[in-house]
Amino acid sequence: MNIGEGVRSANRDRVVGWRAWTVIETKDGVRLGSVIYDTVWQPTEQANAVCHCDRSHDAPAIACTCGFHAARDPVDALTYLHGRDEPRTLCRVLGEVRLSGLVIETEGGYRGAAAYPLRLYANDLEVVATLESIYGVPVRSPGCESGFATSSIAASAGSSPSSCSAARTLSWRTAASG
Repeated sequence: MNIGEGVRSANRDRVVGWRAWTVIETKDGVRLGSVIYDTVWQPTEQANAVCHCDRSHDAPAIACTCGFHAARDPVDALTYLHGRDEPRTLCRVLGEVRLSGLVIETEGGYRGAAAYPLRLYANDLEVVATLESIYGVPVRSPGCESGFATSSIAASAGSSPSSCSAARTLSWRTAASG
């Protein structure tokens, strides 16, 4: 996600922003994954960033692009709901992420040292139920929400051609029960 150059260290313990995730099948079941890197977000564990360019510094660094990216505005995260997906990708979802540790403020959002999903949005009810039980965070289906402030933005979650389909429903049920 291109959120611009680092502007300053936010020095906030917890910052909330928007990002997209892939929903993937792993040997451990359904998990959230990075849309860019081969990173799997583990349930109940805060993810810790590493620099993929220069591992000699801690992530994030103000002069680098490393760290977990989060957009300030959900519209900026929408483009990451579409892209080339690996065979194990079931779909992509939009969500709010809580960044912690060192957080760098950028022109369009933030880059953080650590992150965990705070709230997720998915159109497929199987995705909603599965992710909610695995990650222990609220997962909303915008089509079912009334008075949902971000429904027009979040309605795009999981709406790409690679969205979760009925053909993949069986694998969701298997992953959720096992």
